Amino acid sequence: MFVLYPAYSFETVSLGDGESNELLSAYSALFHPAILEAVGTVPTWESAFYPTSYDTTRLVVIPPCCENSLDPDWAERQAGLGTLVVRNLREREEIVAFILGHEKFTAFGGHADREFDAERIADFTALGTAAFLTDLLTRQLRYMSMLDNTKLSEAALDAVRAVREGNEETFHDRIGKAFSLVSEAKEYFYPAKTYLLNLLLLTERDRLETIAPHLDPARKTTLLLPSRLLRMFADREPELLAALRSALASESIGLIGGDDGEEALFPASTLM
Repeated sequence: MFVLYPAYSFETVSLGDGESNELLSAYSALFHPAILEAVGTVPTWESAFYPTSYDTTRLVVIPPCCENSLDPDWAERQAGLGTLVVRNLREREEIVAFILGHEKFTAFGGHADREFDAERIADFTALGTAAFLTDLLTRQLRYMSMLDNTKLSEAALDAVRAVREGNEETFHDRIGKAFSLVSEAKEYFYPAKTYLLNLLLLTERDRLETIAPHLDPARKTTLLLPSRLLRMFADREPELLAALRSALASESIGLIGGDDGEEALFPASTLM
């Protein structure tokens, strides 16, 4: 399966925010565990100016930004070969929903995502996003991509099977291996350590029952908790405040605070 991009080579891709989001949505959507399981490999890229045509290709996503670069008849010809062709969809969620509900997805062995919970789906989406950004940055800096898609596919599919079998230990091992492959590929062109922060933004709507799962010592969550919100919890949610104090004392969580009158430095869309 592959995603089209609107340029002659990946090194020359230059898009605005909306079009960039189309590429990210298309690529990361194909890391949905049910889609990986059905197709048996992670996605690759093809130029919209000269895409290949194979009767063995199961799935192709054509982002809207590629339509003007594509041969008008190519998509129909490819669909005639049995490929599930996705067009005119911009957001990851609608791409996934379209694929999972399509008759061709069922025809080549796909199953609905009823056995994958939201947290596991988010893990695979994060993997797709990391792979996309690593591949794009590598090529934009005129380096050759060192991401081994064969090994990445093996690790991702092992992780999918572990989820199906309910084996949490194997899942974490294999999804960790997949992320390590992406990180190792980055080391070739940007040899710097990667640090991940598990941030949780609290709001006025949060209660003890919504935050409790994130206080697990194994998660090592850092809470983004403005001072005004902390005072509100002290007045209205004493049990939540006590749980936060206990978790902080045991070093299960970290805290990031701020002033009372905080204002966004950038529009929310630029922070995503």
